[in-house]
Amino acid sequence: MNQPAYFISHGAPDLIISDIPAQRFIIEQGQSWQQEYQQGKLKGIILLSAHWSSRTPGELSIENNDKPEIQYDFSGFSADLYQIQYSGWSRPEQRKEIAGTLLADGWQVSEVSRPLDHGSWVPLKLIDPEAGIPVTNISLPAYNSAAEAVRLGRSLAQLRDSGYLIIGSGALTHNLRLAGPEGTPVPDWALEFEQQWQKVLLAGNLTAVVEFMSEPLFHKAHPTTEHFLPLLISAASAGEEFEVRQLHQSFSYQSIAMHAYAFSQTPKA
Repeated sequence: MNQPAYFISHGAPDLIISDIPAQRFIIEQGQSWQQEYQQGKLKGIILLSAHWSSRTPGELSIENNDKPEIQYDFSGFSADLYQIQYSGWSRPEQRKEIAGTLLADGWQVSEVSRPLDHGSWVPLKLIDPEAGIPVTNISLPAYNSAAEAVRLGRSLAQLRDSGYLIIGSGALTHNLRLAGPEGTPVPDWALEFEQQWQKVLLAGNLTAVVEFMSEPLFHKAHPTTEHFLPLLISAASAGEEFEVRQLHQSFSYQSIAMHAYAFSQTPKA
């Protein structure tokens, strides 16, 4: 089964109440995923948020609450945002299957109960507002390690092939110090980053993606890498050589790239 793995940019927390192109895309894409789940094509979602990382190398955490609460892990936004609720849920048997697969692949796995951060519940509320699809939240590897992210992606490939929808939730660019008002022109550095990234992306090579993370312009776009690692994990789940479809392209708050991608295995000759 060559089910794609996905990367979506969740942007600022107020994406959920902002009528912008990225919000409309996620809603539309979510409707497609809901249909696939209802048709029995998907078991559930495995989601990796930029806002949850493990603390110990080689260890991953899995949210173990059947119906986790949400946290408003942000400040300074419209009061309406703090009234929104999301009633997400997960299946214990799916968490057990996912943990077992990761354990068999050499990871240490711990189960924790924590409220969902906005990198999880904000996009999920748009994807599946009635929370019909079970979701298992997994942490990123410790210390924002690119090597560990690649390793995790390869581990998740087994679960993707068995019917889970892998979603990495982050941002293609994420330097909040260089963000600006919504709707203002995209700065030159962000457009240049986008152009350089497109060349790397179209090569369909995982090593090239990792090497791109050493470029000076990458460090300007990502002073820290946690918002890019969900993309790397999704790409790695498709293999060293992958096929990619760009699903969405836009900017929010001037310089936050809200792009989205689907990564698939390259068909064998």
